[in-house]
Amino acid sequence: MKKIFIMVLTFTILLSTLSIKAESTSTNNITFDDIKNHWAKDEIEKLVSMGVINGYDDGSFKPNNTITCAEFTKIMIKALHNDPGNAVGGHWADLYMKKAFDEKYANESDFDDYNLNITRGEIARMLSRALEYDADIENIENLITDYNDIPSDYQNHVARMYVSKIITGRSDGSFNYDHTATRAEAVSMLIRFLDFEVVEVEEVEPVIEEEPIVEIVEVDETFIEPEFYVKYFTAKYDFAYHGIHVENHLEYVGEKEHWFTTECISHPNLNTIIGKGFDFEYLTYTSDNIKMYKTSSTRFDVGSQIYQLPDTLTWKPSEGVFDLKDGDMMEYKITVSNNKTTKEYYMEFPFKDREFTRWD
Repeated sequence: MKKIFIMVLTFTILLSTLSIKAESTSTNNITFDDIKNHWAKDEIEKLVSMGVINGYDDGSFKPNNTITCAEFTKIMIKALHNDPGNAVGGHWADLYMKKAFDEKYANESDFDDYNLNITRGEIARMLSRALEYDADIENIENLITDYNDIPSDYQNHVARMYVSKIITGRSDGSFNYDHTATRAEAVSMLIRFLDFEVVEVEEVEPVIEEEPIVEIVEVDETFIEPEFYVKYFTAKYDFAYHGIHVENHLEYVGEKEHWFTTECISHPNLNTIIGKGFDFEYLTYTSDNIKMYKTSSTRFDVGSQIYQLPDTLTWKPSEGVFDLKDGDMMEYKITVSNNKTTKEYYMEFPFKDREFTRWD
C-alpha cells in the first residue's frame, strides 16, 4: 500500500485596519444591515473579522455590488501577505498590483484598467496561480457545460478552481467565466481559497464487485426544457421595463402542466415590495407559480410571458427603497416544475431604463 503526501497549504493572515477604497476603516462592528439573510453572511463576517475587507460608513456591506480588479487584488494581498498600503502617487492600488506581479498571481498584461470590474475567470486565474496544488482535471468538459467556450488561457485555471471547489459553477453546470463577480462572490471565493486544504491520502487497491449494481435512473420524458429570452419594453405606454418569455411556449400546449416561479436574486427587494394601484394593495414585483399550460400565441405574445418588471418603481410605499440604474445587471432564478421534476435556471442581463414612464 502506497501513501501519497500532498502539501497542506498554510497561510498567515495579517489583521489590518486599512480598508478598500471608499470603505469604512472600522472593523469593530461586523454586523451589516444588508447581509442578515444573505447566503454569504458567514464568509463576509469572517473576512471582515480578519481585517481584510470592510463595510461602508452607512452600516452596509453592499454584497451584490461589483468589485474592481484593484479592489480584489488588495484583499487577496492583504489575506496572504503583509499589507503594503495604498500608494501615495499614481493609482492607489499600485503597491498591491506590484506585489501580485512579484508573486506571479497576475501578469502586467492581464488588466488593461485596474478600475474595471473583475470577472469570475480573472479571479480564478489569480487564485489558481497562488494555489500550489495540481488538481485532477481530466474530463472537466463533462462537468462544466460551457468549458469549451472558455478561452484556452483560462481553461486550466477555471478547471483547478472548480474541482478544488474554491469557485463553484451555476446550477445549470455553467461557469460563466466572463461574468463580473460581486463583492459577496469574491469574499466567498477567497475564504474557500484560504480554507482549502489537501490532506494525506492513502492509495488502496480498488475493490472489484463481481456483480456490479446498475442503478436505473428514470427519465422524466414529460418535462419540457424551456428556452428563455428577455424582452425590453420601449413604447411610451408600455406597463413594464422588461419581461421574461418562453421562446418554445407552444410546445407546452396540451402537455402536462408546468409551473414557472421567478425570483430576482440580484435585487431581492423586487420580490417583496408592496405597490399600490388604484384602490387596492397588491404585490407589484413578484411573479409566482405561473402555469404554462395550453398557452396561446394570439394575445399580443402574452402566452409566452412568465414575468415582467412593472414601471411602478415610484409608487408608494416602494418609493426610495432602492434605485435601479441603466446598465445594472439583473439576475433571475426561474424554477420550473411539472409536479414530478423540478429544475432551476438562471438568467442575467442588463437593466435598461427609459426617458419616460407611462405617467409622464
